[in-house]
Amino acid sequence: MTEDEYLSHMRKEDKFLSVVTVVIYYGEKAWDGAKDLHGVLNIPDEIKPFVGNYPMHLVEVVNNTLQFKNADNRDLFQLLNLVYNASLDKKQRLEKTQEYEDSHTVDEDVVRALVATNNIKIEKTKRKGRLKVCTLFEENGYDERY
Repeated sequence: MTEDEYLSHMRKEDKFLSVVTVVIYYGEKAWDGAKDLHGVLNIPDEIKPFVGNYPMHLVEVVNNTLQFKNADNRDLFQLLNLVYNASLDKKQRLEKTQEYEDSHTVDEDVVRALVATNNIKIEKTKRKGRLKVCTLFEENGYDERY
């Protein structure tokens, strides 16, 4: 290492890892807010050119057209879409979620991610066997979400 590299703890060929921020919006209504940093800041026009503008990568659960290769991601978004589908009544949401779970092997981490979006406490359940979305919603009194 050169003296400068030693002081910065970086060699010339070292690179930073990029960070991408993605907002997953699972509301029932379409997103109508800002989609970039400038949209959420009150910046005077004369200063705007000096303030970096970062886009917000928005994924709307109920209106997404994403194509996932990873089965866990596919399952998560399919289940989120079913849970928040306002065009279905409560009973239909529960039935369709159950049908999806019965026809797919949904990883328990996917179920945990899904219930976390609904503030369901997993540790309160007295389950036996596989962790399932429908069972958790019913046991925690969250069938009203459906």
